[in-house]
Amino acid sequence: MNWQSILAAASPIALQILSVVVTVALVPAIPAGVVYLVGLARANSAGTRWALIEQLAESTVRAAEQYLSTSDGKAKKAYCLTVIQSWLAAHGLAVDARDIDTAIESAVYSQVNAPAVAATVPPTTGA
Repeated sequence: MNWQSILAAASPIALQILSVVVTVALVPAIPAGVVYLVGLARANSAGTRWALIEQLAESTVRAAEQYLSTSDGKAKKAYCLTVIQSWLAAHGLAVDARDIDTAIESAVYSQVNAPAVAATVPPTTGA
């Protein structure tokens, strides 16, 4: 009996066993893959993406105001832009830099400028 005839007889059985092993190994991973893809699709929707960018901008602006010793707004903005772009890139999300810039400016206004303006405006009376 030669090796070719043995391999020819064993190949269909080996392929069946291999297909069962691969199926058993991969089937539990399918739900996790679906959950990941659904989450990725949600993260890529416009509204969710903008909410994420706003949240990142608010956090980085707060951090820049608290931890950077400079009063240079451009340096703080560059820090925020770098941190946000790095985080988004690490998570596989591509966002236009203008959108990030807009979110940073909005966060700066709501956290830094708006409270300062509100403090200088006298309260209105009911009369």
